[in-house]
Amino acid sequence: MFYLENSDISEISGEIKNIIKLIEKERPDEIRLFRKWIKNFFYGNDEISDEIQNGIKEIEEVKDMLSTSLKKRDKMQFQQGVQQGHEKGIQEGIQKGIQKKAADTAKALLKENMSANKISEITGLSLEEIKKLK
Repeated sequence: MFYLENSDISEISGEIKNIIKLIEKERPDEIRLFRKWIKNFFYGNDEISDEIQNGIKEIEEVKDMLSTSLKKRDKMQFQQGVQQGHEKGIQEGIQKGIQKKAADTAKALLKENMSANKISEITGLSLEEIKKLK
């Protein structure tokens, strides 16, 4: 308002044209509504004011729908992340179980005086891992 009070009509008109150009680039579907709002602001037409209010309501509804969609997407992504984490945890547990079983088998075979090379072939453990078990 301060700008409007301290500017002449040509400056205001120029700024309005700049705003319209920006809106046309970003939201061409809303340029008509903006132009009517400007007319209402300067000339006071109630019909245009109602249309602007309806346009604002539509924008708010779209915003609410988008917000709901984003919340659903976030929830779904969270659930997918939990599922992936659960699956990864299971896989890691299985791998640890396999390693433990191989180590237990290697220990039993060492007690039977089997060679480290043969134990490595049977269990899949490296010679270094078998030496650590001795």
